[in-house]
Amino acid sequence: MADRRRRLHLSESKLPQVSIVIVNYNGGDLLQDCVGSIVKFTQSFEIILVDNASTDGSSQRLGELFPRVRIVRNDQNLGFAKANNIGLRQSRGRYVVLMNPDVFVTEDWLDRLASCMGKDPRIAVATPKLLRRDGILDSTGHVFRFIRLEARNRGEEEADHGQYDNLTELLSCDFACSIIRREVITQIGLLDDSIFLDHEDIDFCLRARIAGWRVVFCPYSIVYHRRGGSRPRAGSRTRQRRARRYMLRLSLKNYSLGSIWQVLLYKERELLSFLLDLLTSLRDRDMDRVRFNLDEASALFMAFFWNALHLPIAERVAVQAFRQIDDNQLRLISSLTIPSDALTYQ
Repeated sequence: MADRRRRLHLSESKLPQVSIVIVNYNGGDLLQDCVGSIVKFTQSFEIILVDNASTDGSSQRLGELFPRVRIVRNDQNLGFAKANNIGLRQSRGRYVVLMNPDVFVTEDWLDRLASCMGKDPRIAVATPKLLRRDGILDSTGHVFRFIRLEARNRGEEEADHGQYDNLTELLSCDFACSIIRREVITQIGLLDDSIFLDHEDIDFCLRARIAGWRVVFCPYSIVYHRRGGSRPRAGSRTRQRRARRYMLRLSLKNYSLGSIWQVLLYKERELLSFLLDLLTSLRDRDMDRVRFNLDEASALFMAFFWNALHLPIAERVAVQAFRQIDDNQLRLISSLTIPSDALTYQ
């Protein structure tokens, strides 16, 4: 029995502290820079690269340069969430970092993130300070308007003067680089793989929050992000349409029934506003406004239609089963990251 416990202890001690999952789609040289920075500035980790059918040879070159990287190659582009889930299932670390291949880490980035996680065992997700290569802020978490279903990166494109250098409670954060505690994945599940790209991070963080976990911004960890450096080249209209349907989906899964009614009423008013302005722009023969209102109205209508066909009934039952906090608390957390003069109709 003692020998068995000793072998088990030795086996567990060989497990990496952190698994880093990177989803690649034609990341080019950015992918090599990303992994090179991890190897240079990180200890006790494993890297799992999930390649979404890249055609630029980036994953092959990476395998030659960094043979310790475990590479999973998909036959087609499965999207961000589904590919990350493949990596998550193969990961072994106590913590998991989801990272984009257009990220470049710095010294002690992971130790500082892990230190943030260690402040409270209920912290499920922590995100570092994401900067652009010129030092401009990229993200310090999300600003999220709860009923409007609108999100943006807090501090994006601001000069970094230390205005966000406090550990901050968040409703959600950007999964370009974030660390996740293994236990929360075990409890609430993986990313929603019905979401191809965008807002899977908000959905996951909301589910964690509902289950009573915390999401925080850790300003002491610095990571650089070349935003959009490895995204699929979907047109802006396609991205807008997907964004609207996925935002509506996450509210149908995660919100209370009262909040869902508020969302639907708000979106119906929004649709009516687009249609009325469309009539006005047709009368004025303002074709730019006509095209804008047609795009927005059709995207919103298709969001309703898509969600009617893909109602997340089973997913909602699962989320509500582990609910620990109500929507009023969620709205309060979201309001803490929004300037006081922008809180109307949250």
